[in-house]
Amino acid sequence: KTLLNILSDARKLNWDLGEEYALGELMRDVDTGVDPESEDEEMKIGVERFTDQIEKFTAEDKEKVKEVFLKHLGKKETEAIFKDATKLTKEEDEKLHGLRHDLGFDGQEKEAFKELISDVEKGADVESEGETELAMMAEAEQKVDKLTSEDKKRLQ
Repeated sequence: KTLLNILSDARKLNWDLGEEYALGELMRDVDTGVDPESEDEEMKIGVERFTDQIEKFTAEDKEKVKEVFLKHLGKKETEAIFKDATKLTKEEDEKLHGLRHDLGFDGQEKEAFKELISDVEKGADVESEGETELAMMAEAEQKVDKLTSEDKKRLQ
C-alpha cells in the first residue's frame, strides 16, 4: 500500500490520482535531495490540493495525519515533506489569487462561469440558458480560453 492509501483508509478520504502523484513526487524529491521548485506545475497544484484538504481538518486530525507520516517515513523526512508542501501551497495560492485578479470576473461573470461549468459537468444543454446568461458565459469563456494550460489547471 502507498502512504496515501494508508492515510485514505485511516481517514476515509478520497485522494485523487493527481494528489497521490504529487505527494509521491514530493516524497521522492525529499529522498533524493531534489528541489521541489523544479517540479512541473501539475505536481505543485496536486501538492496544493493535498495541503488544502489537510488544512480543513481539525487540529486533532491534522496531528493523526502527521503521525501516520512519522510512523512510515521518520521525523526528518516528514518535516521536510510538510515544509516543502507548505511552501509550494503558499506559492500556488498566490498564483491562483493573481490569476483570479487578472481575469477580473465581476460578480455576474463569476456566477455565469460557475453555471457554465455546472452545465458542462451535468451534461446539460448550455444553450437553454437565457440570453444574458449566455452572453456572460461567452465573455467568461473568452477570458479563460486566453489562459495557458497551466493556468487553466490552476483555475480548475
